[in-house]
Amino acid sequence: MSISVVFMGTPEFAVPPLNALYEAEGIEIEAVVTQPDRPKGRGKRLSFSPVKQCAIEMGLSILQPENAGDKAFIERINGIKPDFLVVAAYGQILKKGLLAAPGIMPVNIHASLLPKYRGAAPIQWAILNGDPASGITIMEMDEGMDTGPIILQQGLAIGEYETFGSLYKRLSFLGAELIVRALKDIISGKLRPAPQPNVDITYAPPIKKSMLKIDWNVNAQKIANQIRAFDPSPGAWTHLKSCGQKRIRLFNPIVCQYESLSFNFTTEEFENAACGCVLSVTDGVIHIKCNNDTIIGIQEIQMEGKRRMWVKEFIRGKGIVKGDIFQ
Repeated sequence: MSISVVFMGTPEFAVPPLNALYEAEGIEIEAVVTQPDRPKGRGKRLSFSPVKQCAIEMGLSILQPENAGDKAFIERINGIKPDFLVVAAYGQILKKGLLAAPGIMPVNIHASLLPKYRGAAPIQWAILNGDPASGITIMEMDEGMDTGPIILQQGLAIGEYETFGSLYKRLSFLGAELIVRALKDIISGKLRPAPQPNVDITYAPPIKKSMLKIDWNVNAQKIANQIRAFDPSPGAWTHLKSCGQKRIRLFNPIVCQYESLSFNFTTEEFENAACGCVLSVTDGVIHIKCNNDTIIGIQEIQMEGKRRMWVKEFIRGKGIVKGDIFQ
C-alpha cells in the first residue's frame, strides 16, 4: 500500500525530513508546500526557500500560497486527497479547513518533547534555559499551538557547549528518521495518537531582538547559554567600551573557574573588577568577569561589518587587553 503525502516546510530544518520521505519505500509525495520566494541580501533578489530548492531537484510539484488558509489553496489540497499532511517548520498557523484535508491525519514534526516548549523557538529556549536534553515529537495537529496528540517522541542529549546550529541540525535528522517510522506505524496500527499530559507545559515564544544583547550583570553560565542559543545566527552581541557603539558578536564560550586559571593579577584586583571587565587575553581566549565572581572565556569574536574569527586572529588586528570593558 502506497502512502500519499503533501509536505509543508520552509527552512533547512525541513529538508532532511523531505529527503527521508522522498527516499522511503511506499511513500509518495504528491506536492510540496513552502513559503513564497522572498527578497534576500543586499541586492534584494528573490530567493528560494531551502525546501523549494530541494523539491526542484527532486522534480516534485511545488505550491507557494501567500496564505495557507485561502479557500482556493485548501480546495487544491482537498483535490489531491493525501493520506497525510506532513508539516515541518512551515511558517504559518494552519486552520481547521486545511487540517481536515488529509484522509488520515495532519502530522507535525516539532523540535521539543511536548508539552515542553510549545511554540516557535523550542531549540533556542532549550539552550537558553540550560536544559540537558531536547528531542523530537511527531504529533497529530489540531488548531492549537502544538497542543495536538502525541504520536511518537524521542529525546536527544544537548552537549555542554552545543550551539543552536548544531542542535538544529541533529534534531532535523532525528525528525527525518521518526517521521517515516511514524507514518508507516500509523498505517499498520502500531501507533495511535495519545493526548498530551496536562502538566509541565511550557512555551517557546519567538526570539526578540532585545534578547540578543549580553547583560554582563548575570552569571557566566547564563551568558554562555545565551551565546550558544544564538550561534550562528543572529548572534549574541555586546559593546566594547573602547570601540564605541559598534556591535561585537561573541561565540564559542567556555565557563571558567577562577581557581583553575593562572592570571597576572591579584585576588584583590579580581574582586574589585567590574562585570564585563577583561581579566586577561591568554592562549586565544578572552577571559571576562561576570556576576557572582564567575568568569567566561570567549574564543571567537565578530566585529560589526566584519567576518567571524578566532580570538587569536582577532587580537592581531584589534588589541583587547586586560582592563578593557565589555558593556
